[in-house]
Amino acid sequence: FEKYSNMDEIPKAIPYDPANEQHTGVTVATGEARLDQNFRIRKPPSFWASTCKLIQANALFLPFLSIIVCIGYLFGTIDGYLALWIVELGGTSGLVGAMFAVASVVELPFFFYSDNVYRAVGMRVILLVSCLAYFIRVLSYSLLINPFYVLFVEPFHALTIAMFWGPCVTYVNDVLVRNNPDLKATGQGSFFASFYIGRSIGYSLAGWISESVGMRFMFKSTLIAVGFLCLLVANFWRMEQNNGGPFETDMGRKRHSERDLKGLGKLDKMGANGDNDATERTGLLSASAGGGGGTNEDDEVTHLEI
Repeated sequence: FEKYSNMDEIPKAIPYDPANEQHTGVTVATGEARLDQNFRIRKPPSFWASTCKLIQANALFLPFLSIIVCIGYLFGTIDGYLALWIVELGGTSGLVGAMFAVASVVELPFFFYSDNVYRAVGMRVILLVSCLAYFIRVLSYSLLINPFYVLFVEPFHALTIAMFWGPCVTYVNDVLVRNNPDLKATGQGSFFASFYIGRSIGYSLAGWISESVGMRFMFKSTLIAVGFLCLLVANFWRMEQNNGGPFETDMGRKRHSERDLKGLGKLDKMGANGDNDATERTGLLSASAGGGGGTNEDDEVTHLEI
């Protein structure tokens, strides 16, 4: 043990001496840590300050969150009142269970392969597919007469959640907060908060409408939210196109990497031209200095000024 021991390398304990104390903000004496009165601990920025920083850093962040709020509203409306609507139409609890089972089984492959679809077509295409799926679902629920036919509509649930959820989480990390990697948790928190804000609004507003004018009119009025979602997605598509997107697809990453390589090539050429110009200027100064061997001190000062 003594052969391989490093006890000699361990620094010895030094008794506390107030005369040798260094005011670094923390004082350790007799096993206690004390903060200096003039020392201030820097507090991390709040959640709202970090969110505002992300909104300022990426022009797509706020439009994306507005889409998530609208999708959360649609999800809360359907998730909270579809089962009640089926029972009101004469459906049984067994039919309600089969409805949720069909939706869950169809979702499984989409959860596994949603990332491949995301890399191939991009986030905006997935959002467009979600808009179409929500339109089909809400329109079908508003026109539903026989509750059994809900089993043919519920597979579209996979396009509104399973195909949508995973790519959104990846998109926040890969695109929206790529320039602020220290705020990834804030970005994910903003995404989840936006979804649940819209979800809570959907639960409350849909419940009030269905109690006032009926469940069928509630689903018909939800088509307004679907139309508003389509407008938000169209605006997001336009803004992403204007900002050089999409960034997350395989072709998008290839295009931006080629653009970066071209930019580096231009910088290298500019640097080479600058080096050649500097070399020429140095040669001219050397030639002029060598040719004027009999010059006086004023000429040397003139050359240096040139």
